Amino acid sequence: MNTLFFDGFEFGDMSVWEAVGEGGVTVQSSIKHSGTYAGKIEGWADTPFRLPNGTAITVAAPYDRAYFMVDALPSAKRTLCAFQLIGNVLINTDGTLELSLLAGAGSVSTFVATPGTWFRLDFRGWTAAFKTDGAGVTTNSNTTLEDTRQSWVTNEHVGAVVTCNTQTMTVTGNTATVLTGSGGWSADPGDGYAYSIAHADYTSYQMRINGSEVCSLVDQHSFVNTFDYFRVGGDATGLWSADAANCYVDDVYSCRGTKGTNTAITSTKLTDTATLGATNEWVGQVVTSTSTSGTTTMTITSSATTSVTGAGWSNGTPILYAYYEIGGTTWPPDGQCSAVTIPTGESATYDQWAASAGNKHDCVDEWPPNDITDYIENVDVGYIQLFTHSGLGVGAASINAIAVWCRGRLRDSSGYIYARSSTKNFWGVHLYGDDTWVWMLPMSRSTNPMTNTAWTEATVDALEFGIQGYFEGGYLPQVTTCTVLVDYIPGTPAAGAISKISGVAWASVGKVSGVAEASISKVSGVVAN
Repeated sequence: MNTLFFDGFEFGDMSVWEAVGEGGVTVQSSIKHSGTYAGKIEGWADTPFRLPNGTAITVAAPYDRAYFMVDALPSAKRTLCAFQLIGNVLINTDGTLELSLLAGAGSVSTFVATPGTWFRLDFRGWTAAFKTDGAGVTTNSNTTLEDTRQSWVTNEHVGAVVTCNTQTMTVTGNTATVLTGSGGWSADPGDGYAYSIAHADYTSYQMRINGSEVCSLVDQHSFVNTFDYFRVGGDATGLWSADAANCYVDDVYSCRGTKGTNTAITSTKLTDTATLGATNEWVGQVVTSTSTSGTTTMTITSSATTSVTGAGWSNGTPILYAYYEIGGTTWPPDGQCSAVTIPTGESATYDQWAASAGNKHDCVDEWPPNDITDYIENVDVGYIQLFTHSGLGVGAASINAIAVWCRGRLRDSSGYIYARSSTKNFWGVHLYGDDTWVWMLPMSRSTNPMTNTAWTEATVDALEFGIQGYFEGGYLPQVTTCTVLVDYIPGTPAAGAISKISGVAWASVGKVSGVAEASISKVSGVVAN
């Protein structure tokens, strides 16, 4: 799986969400699952997470996790969350949960929500296609494909699409050994090639509560979701604001898998020119495909936008045009999205931007962001500004993902959100923008891309992060806030780790008693417990 978004509302507001609709979600500190803040659902389902700048993400396999709690059972059916183009998860007046698809199917769980008790909701939708892969020895005409090794049921493949040597044909009929398409091939594929038969996609939806499956549905059509597909909140006909009961949400985590058909294959590399995702997005994941010997897998050591590479396949190299999937059997990890760190100093090596006032780190550590007079500004092409930070101090047993956020305006220029380790290796995400202040597309990673291993608290504490700007002839790019979110599973705090400040559970020092700075060294007279 690849992390798309996570938030524990520890910014204290909905900055990283696209909060629209009738009230959406408000942030409060009285009732929470972890950290200092949680969301309270007020309005309808138009409260999706934000991938800034309108960046579209194609999601072939969504995986989502969130914690919910109601303080009383609702007086009418209410919506907990929604999945764009798929359906909703609802809670009934008796406390049972219902997975309801837009196509009309529905399933009610045996789980009953207990008022005052948080429960974890996991959802996944996995779109797959029925495929039969041939290993070659085909004979093709302008409108047929023949494979004498087969014994198909007459007309079982009507409506399917057959692919051979990159050419396609829609099947209008078949015998035991011959596929026929009245419209013919897109171009003659020639003889002797492998082929695949793809039937209409189906989607399996599953929902878990506290780790146990409670609902499972199959919808006989595929979906492609983009941008804001996961939303928390009620719908327009079932507003929580109209109910005496209240609903709270915390520690939201959203990720994705992917699938497709390879367009080239070797003993160590799978290529899909239809695109696989971002560079190194799938490092550490397992790709599963079909070979002449059956199912075969490979652990991914590097990935590009159209290919993944590993040390080799477990059970023979897949055949050409074979179906593959990445991340299709994993549920979202448990965790808490409540660690926020803000820069406390500049990198000695990469300290190249100009400050609007005072020190550069003081210009990007305030909360809420001061967009008007308190920012850093790029002064030339390719300049980099990185910051150090005081450490997580959360005592994480394991870290699911980190995301680096910057708020700024690129002003018709471009830039990268960057992070580096002590070895001075960089990784990041390229951005484009206009003259509007926005939370820029976060750089999110489930594993350390420099080592292809799991994150540790020590590794994250050693990171420097910031931005590189490319001044392209307009106005100078500006950044007003840099911050890091960490989704982690709690453990025993390491010796010396700052997990509490004056008895307040750590989420961000900027949230403690109105103190604006996140560095403990800046909090006068405060003693770490």
